[in-house]
Amino acid sequence: MDLPIGRQLALTSKALQHWIDERLAPHGSSLTTWIVLWNTAAAEAPGLSQRELAGRMSIGGPALVRHIDRLEAEGHIRRTRDRQDRRITRVTLTTKGHAHLTRLKIVMDESDALIREQLSEPELRSVQRALARLDQYVTANPYAAPTTTPARSSSSTRPFTETDVA
Repeated sequence: MDLPIGRQLALTSKALQHWIDERLAPHGSSLTTWIVLWNTAAAEAPGLSQRELAGRMSIGGPALVRHIDRLEAEGHIRRTRDRQDRRITRVTLTTKGHAHLTRLKIVMDESDALIREQLSEPELRSVQRALARLDQYVTANPYAAPTTTPARSSSSTRPFTETDVA
């Protein structure tokens, strides 16, 4: 039985994140660390606010604060108050953070190359187009609860088991 496409995408995403986390672990980092540092480095002066960074990463503010606290303690990022609005905290990379990001970029470029090697050029283009179209669809069509309960088909009458989610 084929997995639903959403489930297959979610499982593949989790597997890729785990694989990349394992590749970054020897450098004391994770995919989340990479994303925080990369987004911070890509920002124009005076740096991103913590809210802007959370938005770019699609995570909640409290989850981001834990990462920022750790990266600041490690000396990779610096938090400063915005000059025009003292309520805003800006995040920028330190010299140590730039050096760490450079090392992580090598690992991420190697990882990307290994993933790309698994697909032919036409397959890669096809996957990229399909993912872009799915992203566009789910972004443009947020979930809305159905107004009626769907009828159960005969194929869905068996109980849900652990093997259905694996």
